[in-house]
Formats: sequence, C-alpha cells, structure tokens
Amino acid sequence: MSIDLMKGDLVRHERRGPGIVEETAGYGESQAAVVFFARSGERATVPSADLALFSDIEHEAYDLIRLAFAQQQREEAPAIALAQRW
Repeated sequence: MSIDLMKGDLVRHERRGPGIVEETAGYGESQAAVVFFARSGERATVPSADLALFSDIEHEAYDLIRLAFAQQQREEAPAIALAQRW
C-alpha cells in the first residue's frame, strides 16, 4: 500500500531506517520520494510504497530531541554585552 507523501514528512524504511522526505514526484501508486536517511547520511529515491510514516510515539520522541537540542544551543550561546551609546 502506498501513502501520499509531502516534503518534510518523517518516514521509516525497512532497511535504511528513519529519514525525511526532501522531494516527491507522482501520485498514488506511482509516487516516489527523495529521502535523506539519517543512518547513512545519504539521499535516495524510494517508491512511497516502501516507506511508512512515523507513528505518534516516534513523532513525540523526535519533538523531545528537538527541544533538548534547542535548550542546549541556548545554554551554550555566549553572553553578548550591550554596546555603549555615542
């Protein structure tokens, strides 16, 4: 069964693991997507029938990781001193 994918969808491939859709072409059974796969760091064109969308739990885990990353970046940002006025 194929799924209709859009750019930005988080997907899972049986062998290549998790990835993010970067481009799509076609519709329905003939749709293919260019996916960036995290494990290999490579992009590949894959038929949509070979992909599954992330589950709700996987989306929640992804959001938690993004929050932790954002917090870490804020904590590591250097303090910026205010400049003196003329």
